[in-house]
Amino acid sequence: MKVFKEVLPPLLVELVGFEKLLQERIPENYLKAIFSKHLASHYVYEYGSDGNEFSFFEFMQRYI
Repeated sequence: MKVFKEVLPPLLVELVGFEKLLQERIPENYLKAIFSKHLASHYVYEYGSDGNEFSFFEFMQRYI
């Protein structure tokens, strides 16, 4: 949920509602793509291509 709160535009969430967006308005395939793209791009931006399992674990702690 933290990822989607970072990604979805606040005005859209305000107008439609967070739960309704996730459950009804955005197709599941799009949600998976949004989630994956956000995590991957932020991880690579922060750790570059030199990241390892420990840096990934550290990175993911903020989303747990």
